[in-house]
Amino acid sequence: MTNLPVTSAKSRQSFGPGAMAFYLMVIIGLGVGLALWLNHHAQSQAAPVPLAARSEVSASNYSAIIPDQSHSSISAALRIQIQDGIETGRAQCFHLIHHDTLPYEQCLKTLIDQTQALSARRLGLSYFGWVGAMNSVRVGMRGADVTAWYMQQTFLPIQHHLNISDAALCAMIDGNCTVRIAQLKQQLAASKPTPAQLDENGEDGDHHAQWN
Repeated sequence: MTNLPVTSAKSRQSFGPGAMAFYLMVIIGLGVGLALWLNHHAQSQAAPVPLAARSEVSASNYSAIIPDQSHSSISAALRIQIQDGIETGRAQCFHLIHHDTLPYEQCLKTLIDQTQALSARRLGLSYFGWVGAMNSVRVGMRGADVTAWYMQQTFLPIQHHLNISDAALCAMIDGNCTVRIAQLKQQLAASKPTPAQLDENGEDGDHHAQWN
């Protein structure tokens, strides 16, 4: 006859309520850690959409994709993220506008490329970029029209995706929204600005680099 192993009282005590609670906490901790890792991994795989890969927004399709002005509210969560993008662009890039908009443009492009595609933070960065560039367009700064066009092409698809009206988005940055929205529609109706030919340094005649 095979002798069955005898479980001692001491070994039984090692798997008492305290030990079971400990092992349960370890299992829960591993589960939470795995869930956080999977979430981070999923977000890291969502590559930003290259500017050149998107279809252009123009006057002909603008009215079809942007919600009318009756949809003017932005949720608190989206507002915080948009404002974060705006303030980041203002703090890190706005001071780089001098005789042209190239350093400003490149600064914003770097920040935009680091954000998730169609995110509210990217919307804040690119909309701020457009507003700053349009201010420079009004004073005739070289390169500003190209910077403004690319920023406009970046923020409009995100604005559409998040279902935010022109009026609601404009209100996130101080200024005359009637004038600003009119400028946007005028810009969409115009032809895409074309930088001059690039020289050996990868710049055009106005020291304005091409966007990828």
